[in-house]
Amino acid sequence: MSAKLADRNTLLHCYFLLVFFLEIYLPATQPRIVRRILLQITIFLLLSRRRCEMEFPRRTNIQSHTITIVPRYAETDQAGVVHHSVYPVWFEMGRTELLRANGLAYKDLEQAGVFFVVAELHIKYRQPALYDEKLQLQTTCSKVTASKIEHTYELARCSDNAILAEGSSVLACVDEKGKVQRIPEFIYPEQ
Repeated sequence: MSAKLADRNTLLHCYFLLVFFLEIYLPATQPRIVRRILLQITIFLLLSRRRCEMEFPRRTNIQSHTITIVPRYAETDQAGVVHHSVYPVWFEMGRTELLRANGLAYKDLEQAGVFFVVAELHIKYRQPALYDEKLQLQTTCSKVTASKIEHTYELARCSDNAILAEGSSVLACVDEKGKVQRIPEFIYPEQ
């Protein structure tokens, strides 16, 4: 079974009413701006119809996921040490792959009107990561509330399991206009 974000029948009903209104009640002599506005409404309803057809899993069931990272030359300074500004990018990669492991993709969430923005980010650098050494980033979803998701991160060197960095982030759930909204039910983990 899957969760749907909108009532498909309601959207289809609105769409057909609009098409009926356009073809029957508005003559072709209407001002150009009126036709343009109605066309935009039609496009919006078609996109909404597409949104409601997206299927998402019932619940997320994977709370932790590990990815392998090998620092590229462009991510390091002249001494071969990974620049501190790269770690947040890796953390985002970890979050993205954690979502993917749960059968979700940011792209699909955004098309459904669900956006996540970073509200807080903390990083504790313990040891330097170096160019071309194999690293493991473990990303864990530590808490989900009504409008935010918290993650923790642990970056370790594969050769000796030394912890290079630890971090945490808080993501706020917002709509297309940046207004805080409730997190959809399917994002909550299985208990």
